[in-house]
Amino acid sequence: MLKKILTAPSIQIVLLTALVLACMVSPLDPWAYYENRNFDFWVERFRHAQEQPIAIVAIDERSIRQFGDWPWPRSRIADLVGLISDHGAEALGVCILYTQPDQSPGLLEIRQLKAQLSDPPWKGAGSSIDRLNGLLSQAEARLNQDDGLIAAIRRGRNVVLPIYGTMQHQTGNDSADPSGMVIINSLNATVLPTGGTDTPLALARAIGNGSQEPLAVDGVLEPFEALAGKAGAMGHMNLQADPDGRVRHVPLIVDYHGRLIPALPFQLALKHVGARLKDISVEVDFFGQPHLLIEQLDLPTDGAYRMLLNHDRGWTRQRRFSCSEILNGEIDPVVFKDQIVLIGVTDEPAAPSYLVGLHNRASDVEIMANALAGILAPDRLSRPSWAQVLEFGVVIYFAFFLVVLIPCVNTRIGATILMSFLATWYAAAVGLLLGYGYMIEVLGPVVLAAVGFLLLQFVLASRRMQADKTTKLRKSWIPGVYYTKDWTPPPASVHGCHAHLTKGAINEPGQPVSIQKHDAHCQCDLPHYRCDGRLLSVQPHGDAA
Repeated sequence: MLKKILTAPSIQIVLLTALVLACMVSPLDPWAYYENRNFDFWVERFRHAQEQPIAIVAIDERSIRQFGDWPWPRSRIADLVGLISDHGAEALGVCILYTQPDQSPGLLEIRQLKAQLSDPPWKGAGSSIDRLNGLLSQAEARLNQDDGLIAAIRRGRNVVLPIYGTMQHQTGNDSADPSGMVIINSLNATVLPTGGTDTPLALARAIGNGSQEPLAVDGVLEPFEALAGKAGAMGHMNLQADPDGRVRHVPLIVDYHGRLIPALPFQLALKHVGARLKDISVEVDFFGQPHLLIEQLDLPTDGAYRMLLNHDRGWTRQRRFSCSEILNGEIDPVVFKDQIVLIGVTDEPAAPSYLVGLHNRASDVEIMANALAGILAPDRLSRPSWAQVLEFGVVIYFAFFLVVLIPCVNTRIGATILMSFLATWYAAAVGLLLGYGYMIEVLGPVVLAAVGFLLLQFVLASRRMQADKTTKLRKSWIPGVYYTKDWTPPPASVHGCHAHLTKGAINEPGQPVSIQKHDAHCQCDLPHYRCDGRLLSVQPHGDAA
């Protein structure tokens, strides 16, 4: 009975539907790789708004060829920061981390000489000693590049410096507890909502995604205190690749010992809209999706507070300026007026690059610029909270279609209708992505439709074969012979054979029989035939033996 129920086509489609839905909410999505590749293909065609006030100053191959290998003297970075700030940049993101004061060998030698002149006091002519001290002080000022960089950062408008979170505790200027500058530039984790699962849909989403939280780091690399104290803000530049090695998300916040550190592009966006860090609030919608709210910005994220990244290669190229062009005077710095400018290294191997999209690579400063564009854009990439509900609905719709319609039509018509439905679903998903930036996962319904259709065709073909077999059996039926469901007509009649005499009601072909065996024997017109372990024979009409 159970086997008969499980082999029913409708039950098989229901079980397949349940399996597909379970895979869609599972972290171990079996078709996630192909879903991501489909997303990578189409997202490259989703463009940023062209009027966004964002520029990238790239320390590229040309710049390194002209000014020497990286790292450069900090005085050159100070000149670059001062030049851009003095020409009216609205905000400046310096994507270069200086964790320690400059340890120039020449500067250290001069400081050592000055110390020797003063302790013990040098026994020489006073005027000569003063003169030597003055020359050493001037040389120290020229070699002390930190002072110039600190002055440029202090003079700049809304300068944001980077922080890098690490997965293990670091030594140096790190400590187990957040430093004062990190505390100033972060939020208390209590701003995160503790609920968010008050509705059944939100609870289902939480179960499917697991207990997601912001990316947690155990240590931070931050600018040295004298430099960090002059910055307008600090933001993290952590990037997290997917299992296939591609960067598709940017964590807007990371958790460091209960302090939430915003991303560098998020801090720049706050400067742009004139908001403060404490103005950030977090809300969870009906479907359990968190939103970061600030002024007019509503940023939907996933459960780990990550935002989808749209790396627009053409947009990036248009907004990238070579550092050498600026320092050589080939580009008028006035182009940076009222712009949000990001400075960073783009040349490999001076700086790491990351896989983005199908075949592209990008530096961290380029990814930060694209993330900032996504934050400020009116139409940004996001996976809306209702996306999974839509996908579940389409899966159930296709399941209903397979159970009700496919068995009623032939294979060709069923395949044509199914392909038209699949094409409509795929086109709708692509349209939502390109038109509104909504990421819809298309492969769940596609897998159900394809596998379910093939399964139904196999079952229906098996049933047709069984029906043809039964029809042939009816045509060859001989009265007086006991038949079973698996009976096959015996070969030609053979006389003189012996068979066990059986007694029971004559049944129609294909129907089960109740057979009672006797020890008596008789002559029969057909040879005995074995089926299912039973001997079947002809019973003469009217013979009760």
